[in-house]
Amino acid sequence: MSDTDPTLSDLLECLGPLASQAATTGPTPLGVSGDHLNALRFLSEHGSELRYSPEMRRWFVWNGSWWEEDRLDSVHDLARQTIDSLRSWAAEATDQEFGRRARHYSSSTRSARLEGMLAIAESNRQIVVAVGDLDQHPHLLACRNG
Repeated sequence: MSDTDPTLSDLLECLGPLASQAATTGPTPLGVSGDHLNALRFLSEHGSELRYSPEMRRWFVWNGSWWEEDRLDSVHDLARQTIDSLRSWAAEATDQEFGRRARHYSSSTRSARLEGMLAIAESNRQIVVAVGDLDQHPHLLACRNG
């Protein structure tokens, strides 16, 4: 393990709600680091409002009433929010851990790391959706007034 790889306590702290899920569904993935760790954090923070269709190679965002295609690329804004939240995660570290967490944050801000995080998230079963599942009821209309 390199000096930039998170420890188990970092992983549990960083994952937040996913950490308790991991505790009940199986062992904690000790080898998780880098883009994979960031992808898990991204899904923990934004997975409920995002879907990805591998068939269409498109992201979908929940607008409060229906899933709409992410034509404004807001998934990248959400990804940047996740990366920005790593700054406070690094700042909360003990003196001993600060350098490693700061390096993880710094490397995560690179464009290639952000794209790597999204590429890993795209394959997560939590958000993958089949095209046929997007419009199961073609005669139902989603109206803001109910």
